[in-house]
Amino acid sequence: MPNSAAVTTSGQPPQVESLGRVSGEIATPALIVHADIARRNVATYAALAGEHGVNLRPHAKTHKSEVLAGWQRDAGAQGLTVATYQEAEYFVGAGHHDVFIACPPIGAARQRALASLARAADVIVSADSVDAVAAINDVARAVSRPVRYYWEVDAGFARFGSGAGEATVAELLDAQRYSHASFAGLMAFNGRSYAVEDARDVATVSRAETELVLHTTELLRRAGREVPVVSIGSTPSAATVAAIPGITEIRPGTYIFNDATQVALGAATLADCAQTVCATVMSAPADGRIVIDAGSKALPKEVMSPLTVGYGIALGYPGLVVERVSEEASVLVWSSPDHADPPRVGDQIQIVSNHCCSATYLFSHFLLISGGDVERLPVRARTR
Repeated sequence: MPNSAAVTTSGQPPQVESLGRVSGEIATPALIVHADIARRNVATYAALAGEHGVNLRPHAKTHKSEVLAGWQRDAGAQGLTVATYQEAEYFVGAGHHDVFIACPPIGAARQRALASLARAADVIVSADSVDAVAAINDVARAVSRPVRYYWEVDAGFARFGSGAGEATVAELLDAQRYSHASFAGLMAFNGRSYAVEDARDVATVSRAETELVLHTTELLRRAGREVPVVSIGSTPSAATVAAIPGITEIRPGTYIFNDATQVALGAATLADCAQTVCATVMSAPADGRIVIDAGSKALPKEVMSPLTVGYGIALGYPGLVVERVSEEASVLVWSSPDHADPPRVGDQIQIVSNHCCSATYLFSHFLLISGGDVERLPVRARTR
């Protein structure tokens, strides 16, 4: 492991307490990953998949790290999901050869990248139109081997995906004319679960989204089209959909770290949050208000759920809310006037962000902390 002093300003290994206090000054803002918590999360979801007999294909955009992907593989994950062709190139180069790319190969650059990847590994790509299948077909002919794809169904999130039911059936039957592109199954993203107004509704919404995909699956089979895989993505829905008959694969990503959004949705507790942004209190200009040195370049300025409050949770300081985020600084205020033991100027605190995937992208490296050991790991899959 690298010398811990290389990642601190004090020359002493940092000690990070569970309540978010830091002793041994860290150069901030810094991204911290608590290894023991992350490993526990990996084991929990591997057990979930094993219990229900579904394939676990975690989304590696959350951590962007071959080391953490190795933890997932060692725990039983059968493959990875990635968001970009650059991420795919990184993970394939690191020895992860079963990779699903959740992005259609539209555009010459993506098609060139897919051709290179298809020669080296067993990659799968997404498609939600006949045009996308045609592009996959062109790549498959160029590399002289079939290239597999998942067809994406819109389960209500209104992003990628063809309409559930007959609309998807019609397009997929039309796409059969492209014989070098190999249909591998249906997929969907259960995104509406993030919009619920009550965390108790997550399971209900997740089931409704999944039923749209299963209905589409049944229609395809009646039309004579086999559906080898039915794959559902998202962390909030994973526990619900894994238990639904007919689902063969889950693609959670955030679960390895968790974040304030997952806590708000009831998918995790603060004790399950493995990633934090470490920041220094730079100013306390008024009672009930402090300023930290982690702004939007370190702390994602995202609101993914109406259930979150502000832009992150300050560990160890209940009621301290990240109210405003500027580029280089954020303002935290107390949600209640009855606060005790506030952080002082110079103190270092940890923030659980609203979106851990975006936090990863904002840093070139993270500090992997396990007991008294600190390792600086680069975020290599971050490069565009």
